[in-house]
Amino acid sequence: MAITNYTSLAAALPQWLDSSTADISAVVSDIITNAEKRIFREVRVPEMETSLSSTISSGVITVPSDFVEMKFVYIDTNPVQYVQMVPPAYIYGRYPSRTAEGVPVVMARDGNNFIFGPYPDSNYTVKGTYFKRLVAIDATSSPTLVTSNPDLYLYASLLESEPLLGRDPRMTLWEAKYRLVKELMTNEANRSRFGGNLSIRPG
Repeated sequence: MAITNYTSLAAALPQWLDSSTADISAVVSDIITNAEKRIFREVRVPEMETSLSSTISSGVITVPSDFVEMKFVYIDTNPVQYVQMVPPAYIYGRYPSRTAEGVPVVMARDGNNFIFGPYPDSNYTVKGTYFKRLVAIDATSSPTLVTSNPDLYLYASLLESEPLLGRDPRMTLWEAKYRLVKELMTNEANRSRFGGNLSIRPG
């Protein structure tokens, strides 16, 4: 059975683990949830990308509810002003005056808001792309990340079964397989962004 959702993944795990050695029926939900959390923390692929477009108000913009990590961000001025992500302490230290100063060049997450330095002198529009938190795998839907990369979900889930299996020698192989799939996904994502034959020569 192909792995396309929670049900098919839960059915595959006992076959891979050998259910006579470990009964995972009571904890399969925890295994899959923990595996997916690891994937979401470590993987950055196009399926996770979404656009940002928000207007600064009172010097801040609200962090999107599904925000994980910024890919790139800019102030929509003419010309465009690209913005660098920094720690909030840098902004408060470098730009202690929280009154109108100019077009921001840096940005940081502080709680539920993005703050800027220098403090914006206008309600600029902030645009860019960020990595979003994907919807968790379930029994009915077939998320693209799962259908495109069932091996990633399989190996991550097998690794989360370690507390049940103990010192199983297969863990080393599964970890290597997981890391290889993750690396191949990253390489594929980079090729789709930059082109397979991209070369940069020093100018």
